[in-house]
Amino acid sequence: MQNMTPIKVLISIFIVVALLYFFIAPNYSDYTDKARVSELLAIAKSLKPKVESYIKKETSPSKIDVTEYNNKYKQIAYVHISDSGQISAFSESFGTYIFLTPTVHKKQVTWVCTGQPQVSMPMECKNAL
Repeated sequence: MQNMTPIKVLISIFIVVALLYFFIAPNYSDYTDKARVSELLAIAKSLKPKVESYIKKETSPSKIDVTEYNNKYKQIAYVHISDSGQISAFSESFGTYIFLTPTVHKKQVTWVCTGQPQVSMPMECKNAL
């Protein structure tokens, strides 16, 4: 068995580190993207009870003041509620849109989640349409 010179050891370490980076870095990026999208979804979901109460009172949900959310989460999201009650959450820094759309049947509200890009969406928001 021959002696490993310091240069061979250094080259071996670089190869191992490069291989680890090659396999781990893309997966880490996917996980962080999905975590950010989940945070965006949680922000949008936190508005659902307010929207449901406005819908049940037959009042326009667009009157809900989302200024607090837009100030509190300005690093993460911009939130908007339409007249129909659709909650839109957009993150410019992530390039992600999430839409929570209510459907009312006999005063019961059900929600459909959609968003873009599909690759980053949680399962509940993928291919909902």
